[in-house]
Amino acid sequence: MKHFADDVWIDFPRSEASSSKAAELKRHLDQCAKCRRISELWSAVIEIVRREEEYRPSDHAVRSAKAMYGLRRALESLTGKEADLIFDSFRAPLIAGVRNSHMPSQRQLQYESGPILIDIELSKESGRSEKSISLSGQISTRDEAQDVNDCRVFLIRGKRFTAQTKCSRLGEFHFDFADGKNRKLLIDVGTQEIIQLLLPDMTLRLQ
Repeated sequence: MKHFADDVWIDFPRSEASSSKAAELKRHLDQCAKCRRISELWSAVIEIVRREEEYRPSDHAVRSAKAMYGLRRALESLTGKEADLIFDSFRAPLIAGVRNSHMPSQRQLQYESGPILIDIELSKESGRSEKSISLSGQISTRDEAQDVNDCRVFLIRGKRFTAQTKCSRLGEFHFDFADGKNRKLLIDVGTQEIIQLLLPDMTLRLQ
């Protein structure tokens, strides 16, 4: 039996064949199981395409997609600069009486990038099984003309954005997240530059 090419069965459910050709195809389908399977497959594909053309995402989904796309474009257009770690409390051991207490493990870090200073405090409750980390930060500047209360801060793990927030009027920000490696902060201070802060390994004791 002579079979028809696939492109014929693509056109058939779209009613693009002439009436005489359509009648011939219908007769063929009554006799050929192979072409009938191919025709049913393309009919299902065409129906899915028709439904997709009628689909309209919600306004919230559109706004979220535009915001994420705009965020990525904005970050890619900015120059990244790694801040210098100028203080780490991990290098200053606690006194003996505090070391064995049930107080939360804490670690203070201070970074510098030009006139910008970023203070970070990491806290981990010693008895909590979920190993969650609390990160509190504050951004300040030696340049009184530069305002830091409108900074945006992004938490990154590897190459993935995991959270974002906006600083308070005092330059403060906060994140809660599970411990882990390869985490950093990106800080948009409102100039054509993104400040990068590499965070320590969160799977180790903070202090």
